[in-house]
Amino acid sequence: RHGLEGLGNYMKKHAYGNTETFDLWKAWEDSSGLPVQEMMASWTEQMGFPLVTVTDEKWESDKVTLTLAQEWFLSDGSPLSAEDVEKKWCIPILTCTEEGTQQDMIFMREKTATVTVPLAKGGWVKLNAGQDVPMRVKVTSTMIDRLSLGIQSKTLPPADRAALLSDAYAL
Repeated sequence: RHGLEGLGNYMKKHAYGNTETFDLWKAWEDSSGLPVQEMMASWTEQMGFPLVTVTDEKWESDKVTLTLAQEWFLSDGSPLSAEDVEKKWCIPILTCTEEGTQQDMIFMREKTATVTVPLAKGGWVKLNAGQDVPMRVKVTSTMIDRLSLGIQSKTLPPADRAALLSDAYAL
């Protein structure tokens, strides 16, 4: 809805004129209230994509709090230069649980972020729900143990099951 509204506003404002990519991002940002300009710049003005690593976790009966860190993903595992270590993306953090895809989304704008996800008792959480964001995710062994419940019950969608394998293989 916001995308179409933003595109319509962009077309009206810039009809018969020249524009830059920035103008389209601004129109979408204005209509959605989301940090579209910042997010798109981080994805289009630098090479590669991120690895998001779960560095800490606190499981409670009704929620889990995850601490995340981002860095540039290099498939060959080579070390990052001092400049490369500073790279960061504005990453939409999409999650799913046995209840489905969560509606609340945060944007990881810094090198680290904390996200809290509501859970059913003994539940699981999967980052990058639906694999909509081009990134790798490194989860903890506890997360894998809990995700195995979603795999066995088939409440974890097929794309997310395949992503767990793909990320594990790549990492």
